[in-house]
Amino acid sequence: FGLPLIGLGFLASVGGLRFTIYAVPVLAFGVAFLITETARFMPTNRLKILSMTAFTLAILYPNISHVREYKVPTVFNADEVKILDELKNIAQREDYVISWWDYGYPLRYYSDVKTLTDGGKHDGDVNFPVSFMLTNPQQTASKMARLDVEYTEKTFKSSDKNLTVFSNVEQMTKEYGFNDTNDFLLSLQTDIKLPQKSRDIYFYLPFRMLDIYPTVAIFSNINLMNGEVGNQLVFYAAKTFKQEQNIVNLGQGILFDLQKKTVTIGKERVPVKRFVHTAYDKEMKLQKNIQLLNNSAAINVVYMSNYNTFLVLDEKTYNSLYIQLMVLEEYDKMLFEEVILTPHAKVYKLKI
Repeated sequence: FGLPLIGLGFLASVGGLRFTIYAVPVLAFGVAFLITETARFMPTNRLKILSMTAFTLAILYPNISHVREYKVPTVFNADEVKILDELKNIAQREDYVISWWDYGYPLRYYSDVKTLTDGGKHDGDVNFPVSFMLTNPQQTASKMARLDVEYTEKTFKSSDKNLTVFSNVEQMTKEYGFNDTNDFLLSLQTDIKLPQKSRDIYFYLPFRMLDIYPTVAIFSNINLMNGEVGNQLVFYAAKTFKQEQNIVNLGQGILFDLQKKTVTIGKERVPVKRFVHTAYDKEMKLQKNIQLLNNSAAINVVYMSNYNTFLVLDEKTYNSLYIQLMVLEEYDKMLFEEVILTPHAKVYKLKI
């Protein structure tokens, strides 16, 4: 009984801290047994009690110290909760709000809406389309959003056994007449016929998601037909940096040359396609200055002055829904309309 629990506990080294809890009771009983057995060798009862007390305190001290230092912040701060409270008065209960699964439960709690992913529903088949939406251009992302929401609802309501497939994306692929999911995903760049709209869809895009963007992107950067991982994206966020004359040192061997308009990544120096500077004015409206420097280059640099953050992005990441709508507020007015725009988070409503 104990060995399987200890085995699950050591899974934490590769599977995450959530597995440590399984080993705790076994290790606790083991340590208690070791302490009492060690105390048996003491010559007097007084020494036995003192030794057990000393060993117990020695074991408890690092654990208590860890608990006191381990202060985990809340998922949302007060300003973000205000945004969700406001969204509750805008969206209907049957509407969907799309965001990463980390924010699923708070979105449902504060805004009383539906979500595609949350803390209990974030397997690969549901994470893929949400990751796809957040990390792809607006045209394809918006179509996937409508498709995934309507297919999710159809699965809830339909008794058709043919809908019992591995994922919504698989069902979409089949119903749109494709044998290869990659071909179906490419078709989203064309004028495909979308399901009839049954409810509104909103995108919740918090600034804090910038820290986990590469992780979000991993879930859709995969060939669903053979499992091969796609090319690694270029995404680097620097919140601490140092400028010496014309060189901005962004850390980790990344240098931005303000004069030559190049970025050095390791030993490779590459030209910059765009340099973007964003800032909020006194009315908290986002102002941006976009300089097109080299149209044939593939790397972009964004300086978010109010956040004191530099971004180094490849072209695909720069054109992603999250970067365009959250960082730059550059949205296709045929596809989206702004609902709530703050420095902490931005909410857009899908039009299609």
